[in-house]
Amino acid sequence: KLGKQTCLFMDTQKAKHSKEQIKWLQRQLYNAEGDLLIFTHHPPVIAGVKFMDNKYALQDMEIVQSTLLEYKDNIHLFCGHYHVEKSIHLQNINVNITPSCYVQINQDTHDFIVDHYQIALRVIDCEHDMIKTNVKYFEGIKK
Repeated sequence: KLGKQTCLFMDTQKAKHSKEQIKWLQRQLYNAEGDLLIFTHHPPVIAGVKFMDNKYALQDMEIVQSTLLEYKDNIHLFCGHYHVEKSIHLQNINVNITPSCYVQINQDTHDFIVDHYQIALRVIDCEHDMIKTNVKYFEGIKK
């Protein structure tokens, strides 16, 4: 728990979830009450970042998305992987993509093109029944 929020952590190291992990997630969602926080590396949605969506998207996105959409309350999902800052709302799922701690990429191209070198981190503040989040950028390497 983080404050009153239940937190779940998912492993997408191989760009997909094991069958056991999907079953575990289904059990967790069945037994959970109230809004959830989920932390994972890959976003479970198409994010509109052409290079990443086309080449490095979550491989089992469909099953993960359908599992999350069955949950009765809100899910606040925090991830990275895409080298951009972006928030996506899909029904009960709020996906917050956190920028990279190395380099950010152009969201509109099919090729890997650096947008900027500012590194970032996301601050998540859970107070009572409220979740506040923001991204802080720092000077990165200069090329």
